[in-house]
Amino acid sequence: MLIIDKLSYQSKLRYVNAGEKFFFSLATLILCVIARSAALCLPVLALMSLLTVVKSGTPLRRYLQLMAIPLAFLIINSLILGLSIRQTPLEVFVIPFGSGYLTASRETLLYSIRVFVTAMAAVSCLYFLSCSTPMTDILQVLKKLKCPKLLIELMLLIYRYIFVLLDCAHSISIAQKSRLGNISFRQSLRSFGQLVSALFI
Repeated sequence: MLIIDKLSYQSKLRYVNAGEKFFFSLATLILCVIARSAALCLPVLALMSLLTVVKSGTPLRRYLQLMAIPLAFLIINSLILGLSIRQTPLEVFVIPFGSGYLTASRETLLYSIRVFVTAMAAVSCLYFLSCSTPMTDILQVLKKLKCPKLLIELMLLIYRYIFVLLDCAHSISIAQKSRLGNISFRQSLRSFGQLVSALFI
């Protein structure tokens, strides 16, 4: 079972109305995306994190581990948005780079910070929903909202298929370890490649 699934089934909010949790998460997410304001997104991020950890009962260590996954990606994304290579230097900082400059302006840095905070707030909204509501309950809410049956069936199939993939990957990994497939770094890489190819092909 996935960690996020375990958290949702063990949540203190497990039996709170799934529709209310769904609409609350969706409303705050839409608010963050439309506003794109750090002044609004930071309180939303704090509130949703507090609700997930304190009210839902998600262990803080687990929550921080979950938040670290998008954090790494968003930091790289924000650096790419904030920095640019130009022929003329901008005001915040300048590093000579080939024939131009690796530079940043106040506007680009503020924009990258705004995107970063907005994305983190949106992720916290989704984590609140997924850590307090099992997938089956979310699908029930979508069914009541008259979401297309084909879409719901696809979501259910993909969700179930994740567990099949994880179970197969676990079995292959045990078989590789029993045959000393991870005896060296090079062999570990080779084993991992074989695992992925066997899993998806």
